[in-house]
Amino acid sequence: MNSYRFKFGLFIAAVLLLPATWYYVVRIWTPPTRGVDLYPRWYGTRELLLHGRDPYSDEVSREIQSWTYGRPTRSEEDQGRFAYPPYVALLLAPTVKSDYAKVDAFFLWLLLLLSAVSVPCWLRFLRCKPSKLAYAIILLLAMGSFSVIYGALLRQLTLLVAFLVAAAAALLSSGYLIPAGILLALATIKPQLMFLLLLWLLVWSGSDWRARQRLFWSFSATMAVLLGAAFMLLPNWPREFLAAVIAYHQYTDGRSVLQLMFTRDLGNLAGLVVLALTILKSARSMRAVASSRQFVASFALVLTATLVLMPGVAVYNQVLLIPGLLLVSRNAGAISKGGKAARLSFAALWIIVSGQWFVAAVLTVISLARPFSTAPGLWVLPASISILTAPALFIVQLIAPDNGDIESSDTRFDATVQHHSIRHAVSTQSPE
Repeated sequence: MNSYRFKFGLFIAAVLLLPATWYYVVRIWTPPTRGVDLYPRWYGTRELLLHGRDPYSDEVSREIQSWTYGRPTRSEEDQGRFAYPPYVALLLAPTVKSDYAKVDAFFLWLLLLLSAVSVPCWLRFLRCKPSKLAYAIILLLAMGSFSVIYGALLRQLTLLVAFLVAAAAALLSSGYLIPAGILLALATIKPQLMFLLLLWLLVWSGSDWRARQRLFWSFSATMAVLLGAAFMLLPNWPREFLAAVIAYHQYTDGRSVLQLMFTRDLGNLAGLVVLALTILKSARSMRAVASSRQFVASFALVLTATLVLMPGVAVYNQVLLIPGLLLVSRNAGAISKGGKAARLSFAALWIIVSGQWFVAAVLTVISLARPFSTAPGLWVLPASISILTAPALFIVQLIAPDNGDIESSDTRFDATVQHHSIRHAVSTQSPE
């Protein structure tokens, strides 16, 4: 009964926090232009497919800037260039003949829908079957998170990538390696988010090549199609794409979260430590099957490490922290028994996570009570707190005990375990 009351109280809190956080992001922390992150990709795609123009060119960039700012950008502003691989045009091609207002509205609902569908994908990957009440809580908190709300308002394709990764993870866990490889290849429209995960999965595939080579070949074949189409559309795209990426980090704050927390030099050193620890922690899962506890934990750790290490800090990227947050929540009992450091890091993580919602709710209440005016910088406090989520989660994942209980009642998820169980039973039978 006490457990149900706690869950019901958490459900009520999630119901209240959802509109409060949406109000905060939309009305207090409003993006300068709705759909500002989708328009450069859509416009560049339209010009490339319909008019044969180079989406990386200065002319196309100035036209994008005119839509965004009404003028050419200044050096300190986000220049809104087309900074994606050109094969993103294959995903956006069905929309290029439509009016952008319709495309913008469509993508708002599409990205929200994909974010909602990502939740059951992650739960399936984690082999977690929560009660209906617990599932509702998880879904409400996910859809009321800063990453989903802000990403949806900007029409950020990170939400699409997160869905592709979640679906691929669920397919991997169920043994469907070929469709998983296809989805992972499509997710490379954001290569900075995928590089570390793909490198880890490549090594994982090679550790049992006979059983896992289908993942490699399906991914490679899909990438060959995407890259081939990119070269047909724009033969010189690698050079231009690299220049666009370099320019992007020059006109935006390209520092990682570690460089923001420390200095650039200390942040780089800390990044090397994070990378080394990630390799050491995940190396033990190389022989594990995709439905195993070790594989799930390493997959989530690599995603968290990606957000800690990658240049630039964007709230919407934190949607990739959902599997790690779900995993440590599920293993809270084991973590509480894992020593003082594990308990303190776990408590610090949830203070950071809950603090974002609490401060946003307080600011929402203040703004509803009277016209919003507060001390300079206070309105960005929830977003500032959220920056610490990835490092805090990484620490918890790193030092948490490895005996977390991630079991499944569905034997289809782990044929290897079933095989060994049967063989053990046969070997221990006494002769009649």
